[in-house]
Amino acid sequence: MTVPPSDSSRDPARDDELFRQIVAGYAEETTDPVPRWPVSEDVGEGDDLAAAPEPTGPPYPLLGAVPEDEALPGWVEPAALEDNGHFVPPEPPRLPRPRLRTVAATVVLLAGLAVLFLPWKLGLDDSPLSLLLGMLLTGGGAALLITGMRDAPGHDDDPDGGAVV
Repeated sequence: MTVPPSDSSRDPARDDELFRQIVAGYAEETTDPVPRWPVSEDVGEGDDLAAAPEPTGPPYPLLGAVPEDEALPGWVEPAALEDNGHFVPPEPPRLPRPRLRTVAATVVLLAGLAVLFLPWKLGLDDSPLSLLLGMLLTGGGAALLITGMRDAPGHDDDPDGGAVV
């Protein structure tokens, strides 16, 4: 096993010569059965890229405007595919009925917000007592909603259930 030379033993003249050999090898004709790059990229000395004809017509013609000999096969063109029936998703399940506890907690929360922000509409004044009542109702409604949340099923219940968020 040979050890690669360290950076201090590199000869810049040798590196330059290797680079010249690589560049000169691109111009040589190869006898390899498989070309090194796509043949479409080969440009001869007499080829003039500026003299290439400009494409005519729109770059993306509509499906009906493509000549028959240039058209894609029928299995590729969406308009030519026959409709064997497409996927129709099943009806979504009905929303579950809200529990009485959830409805009551939402009503208490909304009442607390109304007492906080619109006390004069409810016949209350801007006293600290109405502020305290609004804060208690809002906090109590939020607490009831949070404590009434259902736990997600355990990860051991269904090992193929995926991530539980």
